[in-house]
Amino acid sequence: MEILEGKKYRNKNTEKSIMDIKIDETYTVYVFKGSLSKNDIVIKYSKAGKRMRTPKHIHWVIDVLLKEQKNHNDVITFIKCMQKMWDNIQGLSSNDYISLKDTLIKYKKQVDKEIGELTLEGRRISN
Repeated sequence: MEILEGKKYRNKNTEKSIMDIKIDETYTVYVFKGSLSKNDIVIKYSKAGKRMRTPKHIHWVIDVLLKEQKNHNDVITFIKCMQKMWDNIQGLSSNDYISLKDTLIKYKKQVDKEIGELTLEGRRISN
């Protein structure tokens, strides 16, 4: 994962991303300022060579359900980790690049520690 200052534009090239997160050679996640509050963010992603899209929650749910059939214990561990993170998470104090980067790194370290024991299959990202 590589965290970069934003370079991607949306809305007819009028809004520049705050942060671009290169997951691997295939996927990049973009963070834009949102409109619901002063610290709101909007997440978009793209697959190499494709247009930006908004992640759909149902896709994550289906992916977790399919993985649960093969890796029940890993998925339960992952869900418990996400619940623990949700219970302790705080709202953004700012949506500038430095604040977002610090927050992302902080929570990534916590998640990595919590789910570090999962099998490789349980950590695989689906296409």
